[in-house]
Formats: sequence, structure tokens, C-alpha cells
Amino acid sequence: MLQIRRYESGTSQPTLDVIRRLAIALGVSADMLVFDEEERGPSDALRYQFETVSRMSEHEQQMVRELLDAVIVKNQVAGALERVNKPEAKERRTQAQGKA
Repeated sequence: MLQIRRYESGTSQPTLDVIRRLAIALGVSADMLVFDEEERGPSDALRYQFETVSRMSEHEQQMVRELLDAVIVKNQVAGALERVNKPEAKERRTQAQGKA
């Protein structure tokens, strides 16, 4: 009990093995012990959609995965371009080119 108080107060950190044993003893996932409610996992709407997709044929599931991959890559590229095109990023590139 004393050790759990230390974990809760932040004066001590449990090992991965301890987290695993606690999760089993409490009947919860390790994610529930480690992350806040909104930090992990899909929203309820997405969870329902994933459950629905899991009942589809393997071919349909593959198509959904490929579509998701494409949207994720598109989003990552857009974010990278946005970061590159920020005024301060452009200024640093200009300064670096002037020194070369």
C-alpha cells in the first residue's frame, strides 16, 4: 500500500512488470493505468466504425486500411508542408542560404 501511495504521489515510478501485474489484478488494460481517458484509443464513433469494419470480408477490410493509410499520409504531408512554409522556417532557410 505504501508503494502505491508513492506511485500516486509521483515520488516513485512503477516498472513495466508492475504495471502489467496491477492491470491484471485490477482487471483493466495497462493503458487505463498509464494514460488519461482522452489520450489513447479512438473516439466512440470511430470505435463503432472499427467494430463494423472488423465484421467485413478480408478484402473489404484491406480496402478500408488502404484508404485510411492514404488519408493519414495526406494529413502528414500537409502538416509537414505547413511547418516548412511557416514564415520563421522560410526566414531560417533564407538566412542559411545567405551564409552559404
